Amino acid sequence: TGPPGDAGDQATGRTPAGGGPPAPAGTTTAPARCPGGALEAQFRAGTPGTGNVGLRNRSAVACSLSGYPDLQLLHRDEPVSTHTVHQPGQSPVVVVAPGVTAWSEMSWSTRAGDGEPTSGACQPSADAIAVFPPGDLTQLTVAYAAGPVCAFGQITLAPLTAG
Repeated sequence: TGPPGDAGDQATGRTPAGGGPPAPAGTTTAPARCPGGALEAQFRAGTPGTGNVGLRNRSAVACSLSGYPDLQLLHRDEPVSTHTVHQPGQSPVVVVAPGVTAWSEMSWSTRAGDGEPTSGACQPSADAIAVFPPGDLTQLTVAYAAGPVCAFGQITLAPLTAG
């Protein structure tokens, strides 16, 4: 066996591939993080002020995501005021099989906030959302037609979950 504290296999003294201790029996390791280039952004509108933003795995292999996507509302490819707030809670690792989408629930105000116009639109309407996968700077753009996002573009996001 290896020296005390050695991360190697106690029976052989070898260090497993990956350099860490062997996984306990009956556990599995999540696949690698989904690279932005393997994903496609999706949007589903719900009732006014709600929707879902999704990241679909376009690759031929499973990958994983965890946390929250980042968003930027766009109008004719120009940024519109956007501020994302994360719902508190667990951010599970989501294994995304090929062709499957991981979703994040979204909510926003449809009523003007303090300092916003009270007649007409509270903010310029977006026609697209730039979506950035968790931990990735790849911009994925998806069409958006769910009206203005008031409160200066504040969007509350839930962590990604399995589709």
